[in-house]
Amino acid sequence: RLSFPVGKPTETHSAVIALGDRDGVLGSAFGKLTWEHADDTANDIQPRDRVVDRVIATVFAARARQEAVRLNRMGDYRGARAVLEATARRIRSYAGDDAELRRIADELAAETATFERVMPERSRKVAFAESAYALQSRDVAGKAFRSGR
Repeated sequence: RLSFPVGKPTETHSAVIALGDRDGVLGSAFGKLTWEHADDTANDIQPRDRVVDRVIATVFAARARQEAVRLNRMGDYRGARAVLEATARRIRSYAGDDAELRRIADELAAETATFERVMPERSRKVAFAESAYALQSRDVAGKAFRSGR
């Protein structure tokens, strides 16, 4: 975990990172991160990293589904729908023309019909479990997702 210090535009900070594992597979891996603080305008005009956007959208969607399961279980069907719709809107707000981001948002929007009515408990459990796997970067078979998806 890294907490970034507050800085002024053009100020530079660095951090040395050491990676290790209990089996010693990584050996003695070291790296240095350096970053420069920027003002809001410079930050806003940077190109988006779509790989990161897709990972974040997947996390947002999984959390929204888990919240929708909770609300559905409590009988708050409107609330469950609202959570999914709000998250789909949020993802669309930065999706632009990215097909994968739009697909994630579209899936959430399509699922509102399922969550806005009584669901069998088994269906809720499946939806929650699938979301939990997604939050761990795993598919439903437990396999890790490949990076850059």
